[in-house]
Amino acid sequence: MCIKVEILKKPRRFIKKTALEINKHTLISLLGIGAFGLSSILEFAHLIKYVLEQFLIIYFSNSISPLWVPEVMGTIIFTIGIILCLKLVKSTIIINDKKWLFSLISIFFIIMLLQFLSSFYGTGFLISTFPTEFDNYYELKKENLKLLANLALAPIFRYVIVAIVLIWEVKNHDNAHIDNPTRKM
Repeated sequence: MCIKVEILKKPRRFIKKTALEINKHTLISLLGIGAFGLSSILEFAHLIKYVLEQFLIIYFSNSISPLWVPEVMGTIIFTIGIILCLKLVKSTIIINDKKWLFSLISIFFIIMLLQFLSSFYGTGFLISTFPTEFDNYYELKKENLKLLANLALAPIFRYVIVAIVLIWEVKNHDNAHIDNPTRKM
């Protein structure tokens, strides 16, 4: 069974309706690719953020940089990851949905395993090895609650970035089709 998706294109003089048929299996695969792709990028950014935070706590424990630098870097890494993945998808002529889905699920679970191992084994070790630095960090957190409240908006900002990038790409795709309707996308 195929699902018929109708796409409206607005060329300069008239509205053209194009039908795109996607079977259920392909639709589910594409949704899975998107979900695991986004989740993998988010979790990778979180892993880098976590490692950077631990590093900053150890080496800059009397500074507020361990509070805000990891969030900013996580957002930057996330943004770069989204843009690179989008360029990869756009440059791929044929998407093997099974291969992509399996690859992204594997990448996601590898990242999750790395996160688990680093937090399960690494955090306890670091806290026992550098107790003064972590005490200073937690005191800084108590003193900078307003900064932490503002940093809580970073995850929302990441989703806004995804929305902007997707809208930008869809808009550019539509404009390219309007300018050159015979060109294949």
